[in-house]
Amino acid sequence: MAKSHQSRLTVSLAGTELPELSLGAPAPIISLEKLIEPGERFFTLHFILRNEGVEVLEAISHMYFLTGQHDCPLVPVTSKNTAYKSANVYISPIEYLHQMDASRDDRERLELHDQFRLPNTLSPIPPGAVELFNVYLDNGPAPSQEAFVRGNQKFALSICTQRRPYYFPFEIQKKR
Repeated sequence: MAKSHQSRLTVSLAGTELPELSLGAPAPIISLEKLIEPGERFFTLHFILRNEGVEVLEAISHMYFLTGQHDCPLVPVTSKNTAYKSANVYISPIEYLHQMDASRDDRERLELHDQFRLPNTLSPIPPGAVELFNVYLDNGPAPSQEAFVRGNQKFALSICTQRRPYYFPFEIQKKR
């Protein structure tokens, strides 16, 4: 007897499920206003991962954030563990993630050029279990959404297990 969906990884962002690339569904478009308050420079993408299958999903060893072009105004960063208080505001120092060229296969498959290794790994995920993780983005040097000038920006989250990579493409749209 064949088991359906032995393990099935789903990912959502801002209340929208991101279909895995192999399903052939179009990449969802998420409004920038769902993700950032006006005037904010840094914002957080809150990803929710869920194993919708009936078997344990193997450990996730590598995660990547892919962007559409070398001059994409949204740059992934990581927050250091320490935070400082200045004028009643907590400031957490950031580090920019190292930018790499995406592989030729990823460029062709996703039409995305830059790849950033995320500092996330996950243990095996039991059936029905949920994992949360964040990707922090810098919206540019000016605290304004104007750094996001080219309409929709394409992105993808790549999640790698020992057996295969999963790709979850999406677009972020600036309010018109």
